Amino acid sequence: MGQGPGPSGPGDAQTPPAGEAALDAWLETGAYKAWTCESGPMSPRPNGAHGRNRVCSNDLAHTNSGGEYAVGAASVKELIDSGTQIVGYAVSRHIKAGKTADSWYWYEKLNGQVNADGIGVIGCSGCHSAAGADSSHQGHDYVYVQVK
Repeated sequence: MGQGPGPSGPGDAQTPPAGEAALDAWLETGAYKAWTCESGPMSPRPNGAHGRNRVCSNDLAHTNSGGEYAVGAASVKELIDSGTQIVGYAVSRHIKAGKTADSWYWYEKLNGQVNADGIGVIGCSGCHSAAGADSSHQGHDYVYVQVK
């Protein structure tokens, strides 16, 4: 799934922790809902693999002005069924300086199944590396949706 469970630490209001148990507990607190979030569920985006979702960006991601994201920049994507029920989450966090796959921690859990949990996860970084690659791929630096 990647290069291990990712950076350690319990996380805080602006920083999601790594690893299934810690991250699931952190997500349950709803801390990310105080971040800058989209107003509601969005239809699947072009080139998107997550279906209906709503993205929330922490302060470091939210204030990025186009260059490399700061270490600690993070987003939480609520994965939503055809109604309004959250059925999973996709989380990313920039863990070290650089614009390479191994500078990002990725986590995805959908319908109780962990699909990604680690640094530089190929399934995540392979897709997200195209962010900003051309006019059909919005975003930059492995981030497609930056909520401002």
